[in-house]
Amino acid sequence: MIFLICGPCAFVAHAETSPELTVAGVRDLLDNVWVIVAAALVMLMQLGFLLLEAGMVRSKNSINVAMKNVLDFCVSTLAFAFVGFMLAFGASGILPFGWETGLIGLRSLNSEQLIFFLFEVMFCGTAATIVSGGVAERMRLSSYAIGSLVIGAIIYPVFVHWSWGASLGENSGAFLGNMGFVDFAGSTVVHATGGWLTLAACLVLGARKGRFDADGRAVRFSGHSTVLAATGALMLFVGWIGFNGGSTLSADMSIGSIITNTIMAGSMGGLAGYLWTMARDRTVLPEKVLCGLIGSLVAVTAGCAVLDIGGAIIVGGLGAVAANWGNEFLERRLKVDDAVGAIGAHAFAGVLGTLSLAYLAPLENLPLASRGAQFMVQSLAVGLNFIWSFGTGLVLFYLMKVLVGIRVNEAAEDSGLNESEHATRIGLGHVEEAM
Repeated sequence: MIFLICGPCAFVAHAETSPELTVAGVRDLLDNVWVIVAAALVMLMQLGFLLLEAGMVRSKNSINVAMKNVLDFCVSTLAFAFVGFMLAFGASGILPFGWETGLIGLRSLNSEQLIFFLFEVMFCGTAATIVSGGVAERMRLSSYAIGSLVIGAIIYPVFVHWSWGASLGENSGAFLGNMGFVDFAGSTVVHATGGWLTLAACLVLGARKGRFDADGRAVRFSGHSTVLAATGALMLFVGWIGFNGGSTLSADMSIGSIITNTIMAGSMGGLAGYLWTMARDRTVLPEKVLCGLIGSLVAVTAGCAVLDIGGAIIVGGLGAVAANWGNEFLERRLKVDDAVGAIGAHAFAGVLGTLSLAYLAPLENLPLASRGAQFMVQSLAVGLNFIWSFGTGLVLFYLMKVLVGIRVNEAAEDSGLNESEHATRIGLGHVEEAM
């Protein structure tokens, strides 16, 4: 074998003599490199969520929100690695989830399967971190970490098994996927799961002090830094390139249409959020523009691989409206206090995006080749997701409330969680107390 000095030439010389670097080998290598790059982009979304949520809460709670975003990723990653991955992708038996002891702790995975794990664990982290924004400013950090552990180990993986459980091979437990359910990158599997868990947590926690007046009308709590929040939203936009594009799990040419659909939908969503707040509020409330942007990206995630550009733009606009309408409905009618609007952006928009693809995607792109049949399967999956995620979420957070407590005391809420949980007086809590 002749080794040349220059890098590219050395690669060519090696390729001519190494049996491992065949055309198929290079193809596999490129596929895996793309998945790793996409996984890194999805991990970048954790930073986006952190900045978005930290900017949308009051400054006296910003450190606590940041710590929740750091811990939920670390905890859910470990939980998914040791238990959740097996429940999600293991072979089914009589149980409604996977069970292969060789997958516990990733013990029997080869290099290619480990790369698949790296991508999937980022999705798990996304589902878990959605909850942090909704429960901000009043949930104890320790209790939140316990919740992330259960979400990463059990709640999220079980629904993944029903939908995507055949990703590593034929699997009877993936009954939704086997029926033709389309959720390419997780509008329902990831985002609605996180959204319904957030709703359950907010209901068990209750509203923040002063969030509703004596007549039950909502009092707007402005975030301390719209600049941070907008930066986080744009970082999420970038991360969604990997979230949707990487779900191909291969570097094929379909990536172009998938990412283009994602960008077009997100752009339409940002515009729709702007028009929504202009029409409803006669001014531009930044949180509603950002909610529209995030909601549109969530909505297009299910159908980004089957929609055409026109359909993606429509889904993006509808997702933005669903997100903002959902948050207004929950706040005004049900008195639910969601600190960052996570439920509307992830649950409501996720459901709409999952259902609408049955009628907005070209018929030839639908696996069931029938809009009615496709809509029925999509509806079944959406319904089961709500029952599973919201139901288990209520049980989880209620049990934690009874057994360990989940809410900080009133004094800690007044002074801010930065001080009560992190011994740091950043923010205006102590000034408010003095006044």
